[in-house]
Amino acid sequence: MNHTGICDMPHQGGVTSASACCALCDARRSKGCQGFTFFSGACFFKSCGRAQQKGKTPTKLHGAVSGYLK
Repeated sequence: MNHTGICDMPHQGGVTSASACCALCDARRSKGCQGFTFFSGACFFKSCGRAQQKGKTPTKLHGAVSGYLK
């Protein structure tokens, strides 16, 4: 799932994997990063977690990987 337009923060290109994107989000935790979507070599950071997105419908984007920090 891709959470386009939901809690968007600045993104970063040149990322090689979803696990690298997760680590980058964790490093930005103090700046508000709570989740991410990795797609096509870019990491799109999110400022809200799963519980805060209730009622908002993510779009399907084949090849995208999304996750939330615990």
